[in-house]
Amino acid sequence: MEVRKLTQSDWEQYKSVRLLSLRQSPQSFENSHDDEASLSDSQWMERITPSDNAFIVGAFENSTLIGIAGFSRAQKTKICHKSYLWGVFVTPEHRTRGVGAELIGFLLFHAFNIDGISQIQLTVEANNVHAISLYEKYGFVQYGKEVDAIRVEDNSYDELLMTCIKQKT
Repeated sequence: MEVRKLTQSDWEQYKSVRLLSLRQSPQSFENSHDDEASLSDSQWMERITPSDNAFIVGAFENSTLIGIAGFSRAQKTKICHKSYLWGVFVTPEHRTRGVGAELIGFLLFHAFNIDGISQIQLTVEANNVHAISLYEKYGFVQYGKEVDAIRVEDNSYDELLMTCIKQKT
């Protein structure tokens, strides 16, 4: 397995995996499949082009994208020490093989090496025990809960708010 930051040349595979994630796990993401299916090719390319403040990582098996995770830094001066882990998804046939752990580990390493980043936050569907357990293994702790955070087809889902603080060396 290879884990790396995605580039514009990966946009078609990213689009496919991202749309799959939104179809299969709508309760886990704020955006809907319909929201993102309408994006243009150039918007997909722009989305995955890495910058100093945002990037998407991908896990590949035999050149096929099997997992994704996004990172973005807060832009406002007073909160630019904070950043966000978002959009984590591993294709169903590749789960329980450590792909998610590889993605999170890679992302945290690169994010915490960005000057000024001291905190990474995320939200996770409150009943997703596997994801919560994975995040806790990497040092994320819960600091809140948003009740009725997401609604899908009249079903309400709560989200846990979690953060990982950079260890001082």
